[in-house]
Amino acid sequence: LVKIFSCVKFHQGVRIEMACGGRAVALLNAAYDQNRQVSQTFSAKIFETADAARTVSKRLAEAEYRANALQKQIFDQIAAGYAGKGNVLLHRPDCPPADLRELADRIANVCGGIAFVYSGSNICLASRTDDLKELGKELKTRFNARGGGKPGYFQGTLTATPEELEAFFPVS
Repeated sequence: LVKIFSCVKFHQGVRIEMACGGRAVALLNAAYDQNRQVSQTFSAKIFETADAARTVSKRLAEAEYRANALQKQIFDQIAAGYAGKGNVLLHRPDCPPADLRELADRIANVCGGIAFVYSGSNICLASRTDDLKELGKELKTRFNARGGGKPGYFQGTLTATPEELEAFFPVS
């Protein structure tokens, strides 16, 4: 048995990826076993797994799109609660860094001060009115923070308790 997996032009010749004999049988058996497991997972016929995978992938992408839209609505509602409040310190448990930045940005748009949003050791500060470089340096000195950003943003990690952050950051 000879199984040719790919054949591509390479320089002045051809590069062939292939397996022969027992190796070819072992590879085809492993591929069949893998496809059988995928077939069971997707509840699809063994020769329809590619279509099933595409369908599941499409549904997942649509669900992620809907979840992101809902999350933005939630962040807008949270931010609206801080309109005109000045400096804001907000703890969001289990929030990934990208979402911290999104939330801090939305709060900074309406609060009129600095939005300091954190989750565990991840932090994000955003402001439309203040340069955060000095505050970032102070966080690095006091809490061994790592990170940086633009003048209106500071994003990174630090080691501090919520109580220490509340004592450090002046809330309006």
